[in-house]
Amino acid sequence: MGYGVGEYVAATVAEVFSLEDGLKLLMESNSGEFERIAKQVIYSKPRIALVSSLTGELVTTQVATPEYWCYLVRQPVNFVGSMNNLAQQGYEILVEVGLVDTGCVEKAYFTSLHSDKDEWQQLLENLATLYVRGAKIDWLSFDRYYSRQRVQLPTYPWQRKRYWFGDSNYRKLERNSQSNGQSSTTKFIGQLDIKQLIEQLEINQELSPEELNLLPGLLELLTKQYQPQIEADKFIATTEIQQIHPKLLTAADIQAWLVEQIAKELGVKPEDINVRVPFDSYGLDSVLAIGIASAGKQFLGLDVSPLLLVHYPTIESLSQHLAKQLETSDSEIFEI
Repeated sequence: MGYGVGEYVAATVAEVFSLEDGLKLLMESNSGEFERIAKQVIYSKPRIALVSSLTGELVTTQVATPEYWCYLVRQPVNFVGSMNNLAQQGYEILVEVGLVDTGCVEKAYFTSLHSDKDEWQQLLENLATLYVRGAKIDWLSFDRYYSRQRVQLPTYPWQRKRYWFGDSNYRKLERNSQSNGQSSTTKFIGQLDIKQLIEQLEINQELSPEELNLLPGLLELLTKQYQPQIEADKFIATTEIQQIHPKLLTAADIQAWLVEQIAKELGVKPEDINVRVPFDSYGLDSVLAIGIASAGKQFLGLDVSPLLLVHYPTIESLSQHLAKQLETSDSEIFEI
């Protein structure tokens, strides 16, 4: 359905006449000349349903005559009647190709343009509204020309806990964030195996060759920058070393340690960690995997590869595997 100039466009889409003939009628405002041109146009019966802006009814053969179009230019548009007729026929989604939003029907009414919004923004908002209303969207066609990457969302239900801070608590948190962040960075660099990190990144192809070439130099600079703090942390750690025979470490001990480490990395409570949920469900990437592997080497005295988190994808299975490795290990003293 169209009104005003839009009715000529609608008729062209319905193949009542060709685009060339439609432009001839659009360009002519003189009534006498318009009638002469209208009689020269070749008309056809509409190929799709077409509603007249004059009567508000579906048109068939009458629209394929010069008399209809000559009458159209002399009569007012019955826009409200046409829109209400569409609503009565069961059409629930109406799209206005233009800026006007009449709001004359209680249906899903969309405009393709908006005076205060970008064209694509308006269209995307219309698409989102349709999706919310239950319309089936062909997302594969929508994403055809865009580069997308699927991500895994957590499989556990949201906790729905509130974490609002008061003003004083927020300022205290802000003051402590820098020191805590520096401490975490220092700890990570101190445990870092640069060669192992680069090998892992090459396997995962997360960096380009040029970026991988720059990485050793950058890590060396970071190590030099934090070296005093790293040495201080090591000195403090040595004063708290306890010696435990490997036979005393059970799968349950290792599991508890892994839960504590992963909870610390993710910034969550240990009780929120499910030992049977895959590591990738928690969003663990290769850098975090290397950090956990490095910490595991210090705790267990074993060479713990980050790839173990792939072969044993849960805390429970990894703990059981490491416990079996301890049983066959020749190490006698572990530092934790």
